[in-house]
Amino acid sequence: MTSLVLACFLIILNSCTSIEEKDSARFLSLESVLKLMPEKSDQDSVQSSFGRPDIVMQIDDSKDVAWIFKDLKTGYQRLALVFNDQKKLQSAVWMVSADEPEVNLENSQKRFPSAKFVAQDAPWENPHAAPDERFYVDREKGISITYRKTRKEVESISWFNPNSKQSSDRKPAVKYEL
Repeated sequence: MTSLVLACFLIILNSCTSIEEKDSARFLSLESVLKLMPEKSDQDSVQSSFGRPDIVMQIDDSKDVAWIFKDLKTGYQRLALVFNDQKKLQSAVWMVSADEPEVNLENSQKRFPSAKFVAQDAPWENPHAAPDERFYVDREKGISITYRKTRKEVESISWFNPNSKQSSDRKPAVKYEL
């Protein structure tokens, strides 16, 4: 009888562990994330595709909420999504890793063949250091690529709703905004 109870306990414990691993073993790829569309995707569809976010935070002076997904291998931020108070996606930021082809600017731009990118350097805010970012932005399509000039690599790819009333005032996201 004791061995039967122990066997049942181990089966239940093992099944709980498998469920938890399936939930946390989400697969984030740029290919799957690019399917997320501002104003069309919502929190429920994102959660069903990618699972629960690692961090949920209220954005200061806004009703918007940010969802942060971390890379399971490195623990670093991989994806940031911003939702409005109607739970509709407003913007997405994909942090490019060194082993992805999109780390090369040309490869990132090829992801958006109809985009007409305009290059703009980050504003000079620190008098002791020149900014290292250059943004390639297509405001009409709502796409921005952040490029690190010294390392010659893409840091992030973001897309947003170009028709949003906030988009006209929107500047490309820099690392400390999210």
